[in-house]
Amino acid sequence: MIFDRPIELVLMLILLLAGNIFAFTKITTHPTDFLNLYPKLNPNSLTVLKIIQILNIITIIGIWYFQKWGVWAALTLALTVIILDIYFEFIYHVFVVIITVGLTMWFIIMNWQLFY
Repeated sequence: MIFDRPIELVLMLILLLAGNIFAFTKITTHPTDFLNLYPKLNPNSLTVLKIIQILNIITIIGIWYFQKWGVWAALTLALTVIILDIYFEFIYHVFVVIITVGLTMWFIIMNWQLFY
C-alpha cells in the first residue's frame, strides 16, 4: 500500500502526521506552557488549536487515500492556521506553514491525476 504512492508525498504526509500528533500532545499535556509563552492565548483558544490538529490529521488521511476533499480541507485549514498564527503572534510558525503547505501542494499537483 505504501509503495504504490509517490515517495515524496508519503514522506511529507508522515512528517505532517508526526508534527500534528506532537502538537496535539504538547498542547494537551502542557497547556500552561503555551498560555505563559503566548499571552493572547486562553483555554478556549487552545481547544480551537486542538480541534484544528484533529482536523489536520483527518485531512492527512484523506490525502493519503487520494481524496480531493482532503486537499481542499488542508488548504482551508492552512489558511485558518496562518490567520490564527498572525493573530496569536506565532510569526515563526507562519513561515513553517507556508513552506510545508507549499511543498505538500507541489507534491500533490505533481500527482493530481491520482486524486478523485
